Amino acid sequence: MNPGETVNKREIGEVRNGPYAVLKVGVGDFHGRTYVYLQTWEKAPEETGPGVPRGSRGLAIRPETLEELVPLLQEAVRAGLRRRQEQGS
Repeated sequence: MNPGETVNKREIGEVRNGPYAVLKVGVGDFHGRTYVYLQTWEKAPEETGPGVPRGSRGLAIRPETLEELVPLLQEAVRAGLRRRQEQGS
């Protein structure tokens, strides 16, 4: 194992974020702490393989921080859907 390497990383799932992109969610450990990972990958709709990462960057969030963030994200979803409905799109 290399210093600074994420270990015990496991992919949880993915959600399409456009015709050629998916957001992948995973969990793993870094320096003895557990993080939830989110990264954008390029993947065509008909592609069955894993795809290709869009760069080396993503988000790494501690589970307890994400637990506080989820209600805010849910409210943002509701606000976005209301806005879309008001705009008629």
